[in-house]
Amino acid sequence: MTNVTGMKMKFIVVKNADVDEFLTKKEIIEFHTFLTKIADRKYAKKCRTAHREAGTDRFAKENTYIVVNTDESYADEVIEIMKRYGHWG
Repeated sequence: MTNVTGMKMKFIVVKNADVDEFLTKKEIIEFHTFLTKIADRKYAKKCRTAHREAGTDRFAKENTYIVVNTDESYADEVIEIMKRYGHWG
């Protein structure tokens, strides 16, 4: 059993196949609308921040994430690596 003590719930992960299977077409459109609003507002905030910071006109690139299910046999190893690099909790 994976020890997730100290893990903060910082992300919401939704499997694309679950969206397709369990939401109606209308709900999928609404869901994507919410995600687009978040992305647009996040980008606008980055633009304002970049203009305020002296000497920079570049934006941070968008993050891509790796998701590991806690029931995978290697999950504890991944957690240890994350702890070692200060990315746990």
